[in-house]
Amino acid sequence: ILIDTEAKTFLKQPADLIFSNLEVENNKVQFTMDNTEADDMMLLSSSFADSKGKKYYIKYDFSNILPNRTYVEGSVVRTDEKGLKFEFELPTEEISNPLRFDLDYYPSWIEDVEVEIEVQ
Repeated sequence: ILIDTEAKTFLKQPADLIFSNLEVENNKVQFTMDNTEADDMMLLSSSFADSKGKKYYIKYDFSNILPNRTYVEGSVVRTDEKGLKFEFELPTEEISNPLRFDLDYYPSWIEDVEVEIEVQ
């Protein structure tokens, strides 16, 4: 997922657009992941990088804090619509947009695939 915090927009995300409601306000970023029924706590990485490759880690209530890493405060809460709301603070130092979040797991399935195999 690529987020531009200045333009307050998603630049890139999976094709089915499950990420929405992006808000950037008071040095905080928040967005929702819509209608998920999978093991959603593993879905979004607990870190992000700016366009220059500087990595930041999001400290959730369940995070194990490791030395020599730059952390920002964050939270994940379930919404009434079976989604998740992610929120995190932006670093106090200057960052370079866009911010990149890697997906650890994505609840999408490939169905109805046929493969021809030549038998010799």
